[in-house]
Amino acid sequence: MGTRNPTRYGSADRGKYAASQQRLEEVEGQVSEVTHILHDTLEQSIQRGEKLDRLDRRAEDLASESRHFKNQSRSVARTMWWKNKKWQVVLAIVVLIILAGIGVILYWEFGRKKK
Repeated sequence: MGTRNPTRYGSADRGKYAASQQRLEEVEGQVSEVTHILHDTLEQSIQRGEKLDRLDRRAEDLASESRHFKNQSRSVARTMWWKNKKWQVVLAIVVLIILAGIGVILYWEFGRKKK
């Protein structure tokens, strides 16, 4: 048994053998093509997975940086608010001192004359 030797049989058998060999070669070609396509698809999937991993890391880094920026901006805003309030208090004290000085001057000028 085993493989058939086409030279031992007639021309009809040789034609069948050649046709089956041709069909086998076609199937092997198709299997090779499918294997190649499968390999390419698998490689693309791996690359896509790597790209998604990089994108995920970048998104996490961006989220972390945005939280850091938010915290820093809040800190700067508080600091600037307190500086603004300090200047407002200083300005209010200066205005009160000036008004008190004017009040004292007016009192001395007009208050002394009435007495």
